[in-house]
Amino acid sequence: MSGVEFLLLAVVNLGWNAPQLSLSQDTITIDGVPLELNLALSKEEVGVPDVDAPSKSKSKTRTWRGEFPDVLVGFTGGVGGQLASPVGLGLGRFMGRGSDACGALSVAMEWRGQGPFVRLGFEAKRWTEQAYAASALNDSIYGLGADGMGGLEQRIRFTYPDLGIELDTLPMPVSAIPVQSLGFALSLGGTSDAHRRSRRPGPRWWLGAKGQWVRSARTEQQINRVPEGALPSPANVLGTDRNDWESTQYWAVGLHGGLAVPVGRRGWECLLIGDWSGGSAPRWAASVGLQKRWGNR
Repeated sequence: MSGVEFLLLAVVNLGWNAPQLSLSQDTITIDGVPLELNLALSKEEVGVPDVDAPSKSKSKTRTWRGEFPDVLVGFTGGVGGQLASPVGLGLGRFMGRGSDACGALSVAMEWRGQGPFVRLGFEAKRWTEQAYAASALNDSIYGLGADGMGGLEQRIRFTYPDLGIELDTLPMPVSAIPVQSLGFALSLGGTSDAHRRSRRPGPRWWLGAKGQWVRSARTEQQINRVPEGALPSPANVLGTDRNDWESTQYWAVGLHGGLAVPVGRRGWECLLIGDWSGGSAPRWAASVGLQKRWGNR
């Protein structure tokens, strides 16, 4: 058989068997009649989430890193008072008053997460303190004391050659002196666990360190302290030369804490603030007020 005849035979045989091969893949022939097979194919859906599997979006934990902070503006009013210092006892406390009114305007930022948060606050505060005029001190004074009616009196003693010693009292004029301060506080706080689980805004608390610059409107003749166990300096001694003098401008550091409780749904919160400062002029203060929050609530 020649090569041409072999090639023709192969092409004819391939043409005859090709339909049979393709038919055998899909059909079965019975008595020459092809039987079609209808195969029901089922497709398994892919990517259906497991109902019991936790959602990744819900398992993410918010942190304060890299987020914009909440901004808060608040105002408070309350009372505060002087504590004992190396100079002596505050005049208000010495007279039995104990505290004076104070008010503050504050601006703060909070970096929040599901756990603790960081709070940076700035505050402008104003209060009053009691002071008397040193120019009214009598040369025959032997003591200062409260007059029993919220005021101050000086106790004087005169010695007469014929009559002996005469004791008397003289009223001391007392004034309310304004004091202003600018301060900042860095605090770490948290949120109530019960409210966090219910996804409702809950009370927030914080505690941290505070620094403030204080300026009093007292003059060199106005005295706000009473030295313990000693008489005040004479009337002609002024300012820093006196033994009962407290500086009118100074820096103070201390502790700052607060509690904020949401009121309504528009970002308003009720504030409760407490402060303590040490140093040369220790002081305490407690106040209540409102603040407005802008940010993610």
